[in-house]
Amino acid sequence: MENHDARKNGTLYESQPGTFSAHFRLSRVFIIVNTHRRRRITQTELARRAGISQSSVSKILADPDRAPFAPEVRERVVALARKHGCFKTHRPTRALAVLVRGNLNDFLTSTYYARFSQGLIPAADRAGYHVLFGCFPEDGRLPSLVADGKVDGALVHASRTGPPFQKGMARLADEIPVVLLNGCLEHPAVSSVMPDNRGGIEQALLYLRDFGHSRIAYVGGGPDCENQHHDERVRTYRAFMERHGLPTCEDGIYLTKAAQGNAFEATEAEMEAALTRFLAARPAPTAVVAGADLMALALMRVAQRRGLRIPQDLSLTGYDNTEAGRYSTPRLTSVEQPLEEMARAAVGELLSRLKRPLAPARRLCFETTLEVRDSAALARPRSPADA
Repeated sequence: MENHDARKNGTLYESQPGTFSAHFRLSRVFIIVNTHRRRRITQTELARRAGISQSSVSKILADPDRAPFAPEVRERVVALARKHGCFKTHRPTRALAVLVRGNLNDFLTSTYYARFSQGLIPAADRAGYHVLFGCFPEDGRLPSLVADGKVDGALVHASRTGPPFQKGMARLADEIPVVLLNGCLEHPAVSSVMPDNRGGIEQALLYLRDFGHSRIAYVGGGPDCENQHHDERVRTYRAFMERHGLPTCEDGIYLTKAAQGNAFEATEAEMEAALTRFLAARPAPTAVVAGADLMALALMRVAQRRGLRIPQDLSLTGYDNTEAGRYSTPRLTSVEQPLEEMARAAVGELLSRLKRPLAPARRLCFETTLEVRDSAALARPRSPADA
């Protein structure tokens, strides 16, 4: 049977490679049985097939009856959208998704989320939205909350933004308004909300310098972590040391690998290696800036097991101002991120994009502050052993 006969007397859906469609002829009627599901297409592809712009498609699908286009154009777009499973006739769900790249359970049980949710949930609730949580797929698929039409927009929490993630975000932004939280992405339809990493690290370094420290080491995430924050923090450290004429060498920088399995155990082992490198350097550092509290606290435990006193022998600062750092011995000086304020701003930006989906993307950067506690002190005098 020829395909044009099938199209004339029935419906043909676009097939994925390797799928199967069976055609049966009964009298002069063709019945087409598909053994596969329809493949949803993006608004960009829909626009190409309809012969109009993607922004026009977005406006028509948002309000088919009142979009400012000729009736035949609206009908053509809606027909194509129905055919490919990307036209929703239901009313807005009044739900927002929070999509997490990584382990969702770890995120929801963290002290980070506890503070983040204090800004997120009330802001969404005041606007009449409830919040659903899900994972951001690593393979570029649409998240099920989006594919099933359960949400109107999405906040994506991710700081690792390599090429696979960028591809997935581009596809997601074709479907619904999106805001990236805790990361930055160069995409015309994706706004970003993130902390001022450079300002935070510079505050910690200035604080230690004012205490008389000139030999300051750094420990943070390495390139294979694909973490934007750690990349920016180590760049800031290098630039600060050079700008202020402070000595630095590769023995004073330790960049961790991506944690596998138990992050706590991985960090302890990494900090053992970091401290060994720092103590072998000549001159040895008298202070360490850590790109995360988890690393600073692990380094503190390792140093204390080796008989070093914090802060008399080694001063430490962290980044994130976690609950654990407030109760360590000594209490950890750390960079504070305004998580509640960032969450409220992210919800506000997403609601704005729901009203104006074609508005230019924005990058919102929030000031960080240094919470001073007990883990840093005046630099000890240099001894002959340090030479």
